[in-house]
Amino acid sequence: MKKFISYAAAGAAMMMAVSCATTKKMDVSELSGRWEITAVNGKPVASSALESQPFLGFDVTEGKIFGNAGCNRITGGFSSVGGAGHITFDKVASTRMMCPDMTVEQNVLQALDKVVGYKSAGAGEVALTGENGSTLISLKVIKPEIDAAGLEGTWLIRTLGGKELTPTPEASYTVTFDAANRTFSCSTGCNTLGGSFSADYSDFRFDLSTSTMMMCPDTSVEDTLKELLPSVTRYGRISGGGIGFYSDLDTLVMTLVR
Repeated sequence: MKKFISYAAAGAAMMMAVSCATTKKMDVSELSGRWEITAVNGKPVASSALESQPFLGFDVTEGKIFGNAGCNRITGGFSSVGGAGHITFDKVASTRMMCPDMTVEQNVLQALDKVVGYKSAGAGEVALTGENGSTLISLKVIKPEIDAAGLEGTWLIRTLGGKELTPTPEASYTVTFDAANRTFSCSTGCNTLGGSFSADYSDFRFDLSTSTMMMCPDTSVEDTLKELLPSVTRYGRISGGGIGFYSDLDTLVMTLVR
């Protein structure tokens, strides 16, 4: 009898452990990064037929979202009041471009307005859910194309604010990263700018904190770097092997090449 009670207690404990493991909710920090929108309201998204790949990105530090609904870029905020598993979106806005088929985009925007929760849907997958727990939007993680270690060393600034930079014998425009210490320095053709950076998944931030104080006849590159670096929120590989840095509006701020 004692053995039976012992086995029953052990079995109950095991079932409780399994139950807790399977019902453990994702922390909102686990949403950080970019996610492909694979289905809306249970209907698979055929990305090849759309103007752009639909995706949703989470900046969990700032409580913001960014992405593309299939045609237009989207931005907005989110709140996780209520704890793990709870999420709502607010102030979601999109650009105004017209595309041949706006159905997926309209469905994505309407679904985002109804989302009240999220849950794991398997390895690398998340479901955004509605009031009754049904899945409104299915997401699949987009693996990062680069990490902080891949930035190590000196890079040439090819474009800045949409303009191409051409080095001269008198001026070179570079960014040097120290990945281990998470610091960077910029050669601007006049003064050297520096500071720290953070890189988490595809999220990226420059914290500009130092500068030399030389007087130069042309400080246009320096001034532009001071203005634009704080706007960077993410980074990723670009064609040709360079690195692109983007703002939260998905605008290309700067490109670097070896």
